[in-house]
Amino acid sequence: MRREMLELAAELGCDPAPLAGADILEIRDRACARAVDAAEAIRRAEARLVRIEREALERSTLVPGARELLEELRERSVGIGIVTRNCREIAVDSLDRYRLPYDVLVAREDTPRVKPHPEHLLRALAALGVPAAAAAIVGDGRMDLEAGRAGGLRTVGYLTTERPAGYFDGLEPSFVISHLGDLTPWIFPSSS
Repeated sequence: MRREMLELAAELGCDPAPLAGADILEIRDRACARAVDAAEAIRRAEARLVRIEREALERSTLVPGARELLEELRERSVGIGIVTRNCREIAVDSLDRYRLPYDVLVAREDTPRVKPHPEHLLRALAALGVPAAAAAIVGDGRMDLEAGRAGGLRTVGYLTTERPAGYFDGLEPSFVISHLGDLTPWIFPSSS
């Protein structure tokens, strides 16, 4: 995605070098803002991102413990919000593909500011009717925890096998897990 957005920036006449350290959506926005036809540039950028997201979905596998955790949350009447920087179409297809329960989905086109900005999470909480202090975000990326901290949520770092042990250092997460099943006793201490 980064390579595609940097290529798009070059196609639009932007020097990609200063954009190399930016996140993918920031590269898209900064490059497209300089285009003669910004709306057309955004449309082209989105088409590229959606194509890449679709390809990634086709190769994806379900995270171990995801369905079980979400089903348990649903059984215990805990609101489930999915907050993603992916587009809504791909997010819905992914949730449907793996039959994952959820109550609210906030994708990148549903908010003017996405993670790491807390607005992305706060929109989901507002839709769920849950105050930030009563919520937690579980994420596998630093942006997830940055957004959670900025929004006043408890944060849980999900350490995937590709991440080094200290990946969340400096973010002071409430909890770090390497399997989603480890969340159940943290969320429901009396059931451990």
